[in-house]
Amino acid sequence: MTGAPVASPGVRLGRATRALAMVGLLALAGLALAGCRADVSVAIEAGRDGGGTVRVALRLDKAAVAAVAAAGDVGKGLRTGDLAAAGWDVDVGHAAADGSVTVRAEHGFEDPAGLRALLDDVGGAGGPFRSLRLDRKRSFFRTTTTLRGTVDLTAGLAGFGDQALTEALGGQPFGMTDQELAEALGAPADRAFGLQVAVRLPGRLRSNAPTVTAGSAVWAPELGDATPLEATATTLNRGTVAATVAASAAALAVAAAAAVLAIRRARRRRTAG
Repeated sequence: MTGAPVASPGVRLGRATRALAMVGLLALAGLALAGCRADVSVAIEAGRDGGGTVRVALRLDKAAVAAVAAAGDVGKGLRTGDLAAAGWDVDVGHAAADGSVTVRAEHGFEDPAGLRALLDDVGGAGGPFRSLRLDRKRSFFRTTTTLRGTVDLTAGLAGFGDQALTEALGGQPFGMTDQELAEALGAPADRAFGLQVAVRLPGRLRSNAPTVTAGSAVWAPELGDATPLEATATTLNRGTVAATVAASAAALAVAAAAAVLAIRRARRRRTAG
């Protein structure tokens, strides 16, 4: 369920007017309901060929669902059509037993530049993921894939904002100051919002992540902090290795045959002499 792969930042499939994370936060701030909570996860998975998938999930608690739903429809309330228009595959889940709803969006990318474009959709061109970069280096026998950068939440929720939106709301992200936003939410913003970033790369993974789960390096950046991310994995180029082994085996076989033939000839000469 991945959207058409993005190849480069210059080729956008339409701009998501609000990133999934940003949509949920705006809805909470705009309706100003105390007790609401939104948890966002961003998962980046890169393949052996340099392409991969970005998966974003937004979990809204029961209070947030009630605040966001438009005529009982969470998808309409979050304007997920904007994401679909930008090429994302979007799935609005059913309400769980606790009343929460999880909205998932997924999009493929063809190369590191395509990933960069998708991260701009998720957090905005100047948003918290702006410095994350995927790098792929191939040598004769090995390919090394690295993702590094910083998730910058030092600007708080405003880091997910959009300049045009900020101007439309009177010069303040979400139309209110950080203090006003905290008062509207009924708690400090970090209690109403959680973020998790997971990275999976091909090969044996090494990272500075505090947690590794199911082969993915996982970080939990907090509002007000800048969290450095670095993950690296190396794989053998199987085709090259197999071809080299085959060629080496063939060369050894030829050398062995030549040696056997030389020995036989030497024996024949001694016998004839």
